[in-house]
Amino acid sequence: MGSIRLPAGSFRVCLGSFTQPWSFGPYARQLTVLAGQLAKKHVVMWLALGYHDTEVRIKVPGLPENVGMLGGDFPRNQGVYVSSINALLVKHKMDVFISLMDLNRVFVDEMFSPLSISWFPNHFVSLDLHSRHALTAYDAVAVLGPSDATRVKEQLPHKHVMHIPHVIEDPGGLGETPRSVLRQKYGVPAGKFLALVNFANYDAEKNRKSIDLSLLAWKGGLGPTPSARSRSPEIGSRTRVDPDHPLP
Repeated sequence: MGSIRLPAGSFRVCLGSFTQPWSFGPYARQLTVLAGQLAKKHVVMWLALGYHDTEVRIKVPGLPENVGMLGGDFPRNQGVYVSSINALLVKHKMDVFISLMDLNRVFVDEMFSPLSISWFPNHFVSLDLHSRHALTAYDAVAVLGPSDATRVKEQLPHKHVMHIPHVIEDPGGLGETPRSVLRQKYGVPAGKFLALVNFANYDAEKNRKSIDLSLLAWKGGLGPTPSARSRSPEIGSRTRVDPDHPLP
């Protein structure tokens, strides 16, 4: 498809996910930031597909005061048909639907009614069966990196595919601190290159973030003369690996 044209001026945007804005996790946080920015110009509503209350709420914890929220009241751990989501989007006269969620529970029985964009967290080199199926209902797919955009475009040549990375919020002050001071603070020698692997491995029993493979890949990519240190923070723990001391 060609370039996407949006309505001129302000329009009504629905942000969709299975999570609520006050929930833990990156999807909730990213959509909360996006809601705050869009609400400066547009009418924004958050659709939490798994939430029970289908009446629009205002002054929702974690959202700007002018962003409403409603639930889809869909059965827990069951599939949701696009037609059921469309019914809510049409009822509330939405112009645009932007979702950020895994798509394994979205079943396609029709296209999304408004302009639809999946801010798509791709987990595989080749699209899994569920995602490939669900993405057919969207007008456009926004993946998180340029290499992902290339791969997804090859697999969905009929779709408009681009990459839009997730938001990184600056806590303030980092840009004002000289790099040499930060290196001294964290024990990083001047001649070392620092690589960061940042993740939350809250399902630790399954090693869902595969940090061991990330570290081994980093070690393999250093070549025969490593001169770097890798620091990998996660919730509740910190791992530091110095390539001068080989990994198992």
